[in-house]
Amino acid sequence: MPRLKVTARSNSPFGAIDDAQHKFVIKVGSGAKGDKGEKGDKGETGERGLQGVQGIQGLKGETGQQGIQGVKGEQGDKGDRGDTGLINGATQVKVDSTTKVMYNGSSIPANTAASRIIGTATGNVPEFESYLGSNHGLARMGYGGSLSPLTSWDEVPTLTGFYRSLDNTNAKSPFSNQWSTRLCHRFGPTSGSELALGVTSSVLAVRAITTNGETAWATVYTTANTTKDSNGFIKAASPIVRVFADKIETNEDAESQGIEYIKNGVGDYTLANTSGLSTDGWYIELPKDMNGNPKVAVTLNEVDGVITLKSYKRIFSMTTFTFEPDLNEPLDIPDGRWIDLRLNDVPIDDDLLSSDM
Repeated sequence: MPRLKVTARSNSPFGAIDDAQHKFVIKVGSGAKGDKGEKGDKGETGERGLQGVQGIQGLKGETGQQGIQGVKGEQGDKGDRGDTGLINGATQVKVDSTTKVMYNGSSIPANTAASRIIGTATGNVPEFESYLGSNHGLARMGYGGSLSPLTSWDEVPTLTGFYRSLDNTNAKSPFSNQWSTRLCHRFGPTSGSELALGVTSSVLAVRAITTNGETAWATVYTTANTTKDSNGFIKAASPIVRVFADKIETNEDAESQGIEYIKNGVGDYTLANTSGLSTDGWYIELPKDMNGNPKVAVTLNEVDGVITLKSYKRIFSMTTFTFEPDLNEPLDIPDGRWIDLRLNDVPIDDDLLSSDM
C-alpha cells in the first residue's frame, strides 16, 4: 500500500514538533478493477488518488499516485457479412465486363441500351455529336451534326441518312446553280428513294433508286417555283415580275435583283437592273379575255438587263392574217390585270456557299 510522509518544519507557528510524532500516512484510493465488458463495452476507469497535502508555508506536497485504471473490456465479435444485394428480390447484381453496366440476371437483356456499345456499327448506340463534329452517329440522321458530303450528283448514298451536296453544276442537278440538302432512304443494296432540297430556295426534287440505277430527278412544284399568271394559270417560275400599268410586283427570287420600274408614257414601260428575260422556257404571258384572246399586243426588247415593254391596241393584219400591235394606238395594261415577265436565275456565289458548308 503506498504511503506519503509529511514533516512539519521546526519554525512552524504551531511550535516545534517532533518529526517522529507527526508521521502520518494518507491512504490513497485504488480504483476497483473494471468488470469485463459485455460485447465490447469499455470497463470503468478507477478513481483517481487524492492529491498530496500542500506543505506549510507554500510548500506543495507530493502528488498522490493515480489509481489503477480499470481493465478494458474485450471487443465484441464481428457480425457476419450480409448476403449480396438483390434487385426486386430477383437474382444477384452483376457488372458486365465489356460495358461496365450493372444488371441483374444471368446476362443483360439484348433489347436494352445497357447491352450495347456506343459506336456506328450495326447494333451500336449512336452518340450525340456537335455540329462541327464527325459525320457519324446521330449526325447521320440529321441530329446535331455536320452532314456527310456528296461530291457529285452522280454519287448515290449507300446508307439511309441526311447528306449535303457539294456539286451545284452537274447536269443531273435538279437545281440551277445552288447547293442542296439530300435525304436518302435505302430499302436495300439496289433500292431506295431520295429527296433534295435547295439551300437558297425552297425547291424540292425527288428520285428513285432501282436495280437499273437512279431515275432522273423530278421537281416538285410548289408556290416557291411556280406562279399564277394574269389568267389564273399556274406556270413554272424562277424570278417573276408582274408589270402593271402603274407599278411592278416581284416574287422572292426577283426581289433580290433590285429591279427599277420606269413608266415612260402610255403603254411604255422600262425595267432596269434585271437578269434578263429567261432563256429556258416561257418568258412572257399576256392577259386574255374570256375567249382566250390577248387584251393587248406588245413589243418587247432586252439589252444588257434593261427590258423595254410597250403595249398597244390589237389590229388584225390582212397580210399575215394575225393580230398585231397598232403602233399608232398605245394602250395601258388593263386595270386589275398584268403582264408576267420571267427572268433568268441569278448565279449563286460559290465562295459564299462553300464557306457555309
